Amino acid sequence: YAKFEKLTIEYPNDRDALAGFNQVKLMLRLQKAPENEFDKVLLGADQLLISGNAAGAFSLLLDLYPTSENQELIRARLLELFSLVGEGDQDVLNARRRLASMMF
Repeated sequence: YAKFEKLTIEYPNDRDALAGFNQVKLMLRLQKAPENEFDKVLLGADQLLISGNAAGAFSLLLDLYPTSENQELIRARLLELFSLVGEGDQDVLNARRRLASMMF
């Protein structure tokens, strides 16, 4: 964990290092029990992603975004998940557009 974190600080534009760091964070999150209802939703998105349903993971978080008190946390989680799937993936592009339309 610490090595990837250091790499992302030293090389903030290195997408491979960022994706590696986000993958480590994902694996650590999957090992923890959720502490509250919001954490359960975030865990659900993580589980959808690793099961191969990226679009479902993004939709779960995006559906929650407009009414949530935790919009910044949802946005940050989406950005992490986007980096794991790949910035050029159609599901990522669609989710980015949807997120942008809700933010502005």
